[in-house]
Amino acid sequence: MYVQVHMAIRKFLVSELTGGEGDVRSMYLDARGLVTTGRGNLLPDAGSANNIGGVPLTWQRIDNGAVASPTEVAAEWTRVGSDETKKRQIPNYAVIGGGNFITQAKKLGIVTLQLTDASLNSLFKAALAQMEGIVKGTPGMVDFDKIPGGFPADAELAILAVVWAKGHLEPALRDACKARQWRQIAANGLYKLQWGNIRPGKDAAIKKCFENAQAVEDQLARNPNADVRIISPPYDMMAV
Repeated sequence: MYVQVHMAIRKFLVSELTGGEGDVRSMYLDARGLVTTGRGNLLPDAGSANNIGGVPLTWQRIDNGAVASPTEVAAEWTRVGSDETKKRQIPNYAVIGGGNFITQAKKLGIVTLQLTDASLNSLFKAALAQMEGIVKGTPGMVDFDKIPGGFPADAELAILAVVWAKGHLEPALRDACKARQWRQIAANGLYKLQWGNIRPGKDAAIKKCFENAQAVEDQLARNPNADVRIISPPYDMMAV
């Protein structure tokens, strides 16, 4: 059953990050003024809007669904990230969020394109693989998803969510994860070290993941052959 659990984590994250994302499949500005798409996937330059990290991206025109040319895509990247957009047309971009930015930008003719379903899925799967690589590349965490013997599925979910948000693990959280100290992580809020100000819903979801991971560890201590599953229903961790 471990194989199913660990595969389920990947499937859950992909579905959470790609499902119902029509409102953020266009380009937008994040709080730092960087051109972004999806759930925080940065597009560092115009070329990356067409191909990022070896993942080709296909964009379609919102008005008629026609596939956009690479030139159109690059032009949209330039338009979204321009000083005209930042300073004159949508000066509150840093606080309104990606979905609201896109809504305004569509009305102003700044945003005219959106990713195809296939490209959106490819983008997130590639990003998820990168996040997993970051975790498994951390000394002492190479067995993060080992089958069997890896971390409980709930811990995997929480760790990947944290790394997705910040691209790394803070040392105190990293060391506690390596020691499988899920109870301490939850009780002491060590995961909060990743954020300056974590939203209440995300705080509760991640804490619950680590609490569930401890329950799994307790099961395994009593029975090393226990059928370890995600204990509570899926968390809408990325949306809160």
